[in-house]
Amino acid sequence: MVQRFKPAAEVLEPTAIRRIIIEAASGQVMPKSNAESFAAHGNHHGATAGVKIDLAYDLLDDAIICHSLQAATTQDKTIGRELVAEIRRGDLVLRDMGYFSLGEFTAIEACGAWWLTRLPLTTGVLLENGDPFEQLLEKRRHSIHDLGVIVGDRSISPRRSTARATNITCRRWCLPR
Repeated sequence: MVQRFKPAAEVLEPTAIRRIIIEAASGQVMPKSNAESFAAHGNHHGATAGVKIDLAYDLLDDAIICHSLQAATTQDKTIGRELVAEIRRGDLVLRDMGYFSLGEFTAIEACGAWWLTRLPLTTGVLLENGDPFEQLLEKRRHSIHDLGVIVGDRSISPRRSTARATNITCRRWCLPR
């Protein structure tokens, strides 16, 4: 069988990226008898139980970086703090919006690593000159944008790459410089 694509590690060899770490959490309902140790969001019929399983995985080395079991009520961004201690220079951290925390992104950048995520709609984004990012999208009809922006109240300055999903909406992803 002929391999059609080069392995990711081989393709990334000349770049600064050394590990690609994805972090995700998934929940599982448990019997009510576990409610004391693994509380879930209650209902009108009493206590409920559930567990959240968090996993950070290195795609290039095929290795688990860290993992944990948490109560189902624990927010992803709280769980995500554990990964920062494992971040090394050259890592690229991929997370979904549930882990969104400007403080975490600042800590990841301080390690010499990068991050990529989808932004919540409530997060303010300005161009480096202070203009609202949405105004740029309204004026331009290009499908893809890659430019410097200021995100949130901490004024972190990642690169913002945007790909238009339809004529009206767009998906937002951030990759620091």
